[in-house]
Amino acid sequence: MTMERPLLGLVEALHEFEGGPDAMWYWIRGHVDKGEFLRELRLEYGQMAGIEDVHHSYSRFVPVGPQTPGLMTVMQTRRGRGAFPVTMLDADKCLPAKEADDGGEH
Repeated sequence: MTMERPLLGLVEALHEFEGGPDAMWYWIRGHVDKGEFLRELRLEYGQMAGIEDVHHSYSRFVPVGPQTPGLMTVMQTRRGRGAFPVTMLDADKCLPAKEADDGGEH
C-alpha cells in the first residue's frame, strides 16, 4: 500500500540568498491543510514543527532593485495587489525529525 502525498515536491525551502546553506522559511503556494504540510515537511526535508507554528498568509515577489536583478519574496498577513496565498513555517521553529523523535514527540 502506498501513501498518498498530494503535496509531493511542492513544499519549498526559502533561503536568505539563493543557494544559501540554511532555510529561513518552508512554504507552499496556497492555503493547504497544515497537517499535510507538516507531513510533507518531515518526509521531504526531515524537519518537524508544531501545527501551531504553521501559518496561512500571503506573499508577493518584488524586484530587488535596478542594480541587482532578480526578485525577493515579501510575506504579509493580508492579501494585497500582486499577493498570493501561502502556507508557511519559520524554519527556526523546526527540529530535525530524529531529534524530535528522541525527545518523545511524535
